[in-house]
Amino acid sequence: TPVSRAYYKLAQVFEDENLLDKIASLRGIDTSGKDSKHLLLNHGSGLDVGASPGGWTQVLCNQLCIPTVALDPAVLAKRVDSLAG
Repeated sequence: TPVSRAYYKLAQVFEDENLLDKIASLRGIDTSGKDSKHLLLNHGSGLDVGASPGGWTQVLCNQLCIPTVALDPAVLAKRVDSLAG
């Protein structure tokens, strides 16, 4: 269950193949004939600064399965704090 509306905002970005192709192109990653989301995720990790309550961290860990660091002086939601990665 998402801990905030921010979850839906970031999840929507990763559903847009055209946007992902543009991001990959800016990073110099050739996506011709390949899944751009998969290629991008194999070239990085996540950093969620100002993470509380943790909606974006949920997307990065649960949907995208990339190593993520969440930073915030506030407390993260328990569902987020217990995520692996």
